[in-house]
Amino acid sequence: MRINTKLTVSLAAALLIAVVFCGCRTDTETEYVAVTDKIAPENASDFAATEQGNGILLSWQDSVSEDVNFYKITWNQPLPISAARTAESQAEQALYVPAGEQYFFVYNLTEGIEYEFELKAVDFAGNASSGIKTALVMGNSNKNPVTHFSASYENGEMNLFWENPDDELFSGSILKITYINSGVTETLSFDSFVHSFAWKNGENGKGYNFGICTVNSLNQKSRTENLAINYFPYNLTNPVVEITTPENQEITSKEVWIENASFSVKGTENSAWNSEDISTSIRGRGNSTWAQPKKPYALKLDKKQELMGFPKHKRWVLIANYLDNSFMRNCMAFYLSSCLEMDYTLRGDFVNLVLNGQYKGLYWLGEAIKVDKKRVNIDEDDDYLIELDVYYDETWKFKSAIRAMPYMISNDDSMSDERLSNLSGKIEQLEKLLYPDFTEGMNTNDCSAPDESYTEKLDITSWAKFWIINELMSNNELKHPKSCYFTFENSTGILKAGPVWDFDWASLSQSSSCTLKDTIYYNALFKSPAFREKLKELWAAYYNLIDIDSQIEKLRAQIYSDQQNDALVWEAHTDPSTIVREDFDAYADFLKETLNKKFQVVNTEIDGL
Repeated sequence: MRINTKLTVSLAAALLIAVVFCGCRTDTETEYVAVTDKIAPENASDFAATEQGNGILLSWQDSVSEDVNFYKITWNQPLPISAARTAESQAEQALYVPAGEQYFFVYNLTEGIEYEFELKAVDFAGNASSGIKTALVMGNSNKNPVTHFSASYENGEMNLFWENPDDELFSGSILKITYINSGVTETLSFDSFVHSFAWKNGENGKGYNFGICTVNSLNQKSRTENLAINYFPYNLTNPVVEITTPENQEITSKEVWIENASFSVKGTENSAWNSEDISTSIRGRGNSTWAQPKKPYALKLDKKQELMGFPKHKRWVLIANYLDNSFMRNCMAFYLSSCLEMDYTLRGDFVNLVLNGQYKGLYWLGEAIKVDKKRVNIDEDDDYLIELDVYYDETWKFKSAIRAMPYMISNDDSMSDERLSNLSGKIEQLEKLLYPDFTEGMNTNDCSAPDESYTEKLDITSWAKFWIINELMSNNELKHPKSCYFTFENSTGILKAGPVWDFDWASLSQSSSCTLKDTIYYNALFKSPAFREKLKELWAAYYNLIDIDSQIEKLRAQIYSDQQNDALVWEAHTDPSTIVREDFDAYADFLKETLNKKFQVVNTEIDGL
């Protein structure tokens, strides 16, 4: 055996290599990302083995990485010392080719033996890329491999299909399954009449290589046909969002953005909405929801862009709905907000999330609450986007003088002590009108009716709509309060309610009364003739526009299949009510029944004002 190459790299350099096993192939390329804590160079591509005379020509396309020092080539069969050059190399079964070379020639190989070669790129620090493999049987007289080797998924398992050759010597086939990055293999043999196989051992998001060859009556193997697959046994109906972080970095923080991630949307109803390789940053989000196994995420695109037909912006959210087995509570609140024509209702839709190759389930991709002409339309520098939340964890914040409401400023880029003090003073003036006879230590529920001039400082239309939506949804977050958004326009001095947000803990039980009349400032507003009249006016105007049943059924049909896929990943789990219902339909039916009953409760309440 003789070898033609230009450079031998010392064995000492090889000892620096971090070996990561991966899938095999013959005449088709297969590449995988190594799992390593080091930054490995990018490997070469198009690694192939071609029989020439009594030898094999190995060829490849050089790596695009500039830091590749050499390629390490290993093989599965013992080679004579003349091939390995030294006894040490023979024992290691490895040789080294300098960067820039794109071939490796081995002569005088034995017929009938399958030679398998693996190539890795190694940088100057000794970091090795993942490997790519190729194999070839020398002098093989079995020239009849399987054809049309393919895979599909159904009911959580992978189905492999192939066509057997029309050859009188054909006696069967051998399937070899390699678990990428673990080295585990399965080998299965099939009779000549078998042309499909259902495989159930895959793990979501993990990589596998399937190699199948035929065997004839002379026990000669054909070349191997390969499929390299990330196991993904889901038939998805809603659009698919694919996000890949650099080096598949795990998202573990709500504060630290992971930059330079790739974001794509596929399978939208309008093909023009599909997006490929959008550069984005990503981090966790939420409070109680971040503590759940299925995580919600925040996205910050590198530049403003439309997503799924929604107006351009950088900031978006992926809501997990892990605490909502109906997946519909937030959507129903947004539906009510739209019916009541709130100034701004968040836009979004259901998607399936694939994060770093792993299916993460059914999510809602939508707009983050931000100041923008197409979102919360106020002046970014002069007005205030406010969140009332007992978590009280933003930089710019204060507690109101009388009700001790936890005001936090969300659009804080232009905030200053002076601007914060200005808002605090305006809110104190409003509270004094709402609770005109308040004295220190007094329960505000015991205060007399508000001074009606409060309507010059509080927009009763938005506040009435806000109460209707939250009361219909039985959103007890107002009692804390948590995740309650408002705006204050500096030029008008008016406090508006909305947008509505965060209904994970809503509609958990059925109530025969209205329970939010004493939350936030509603304990004063319900004593106000102007507010009560506004409630009656709005309810009469919008009552017939709300169709709970049809909206629930529309959402049920949209997500029915994908919620089953979600359940394959996250299985059954309780929601905050701690009640375990039979299935998705039972949760959707309970939500529909709960909203319909509360609709009548609210109707009775407003009629009696």
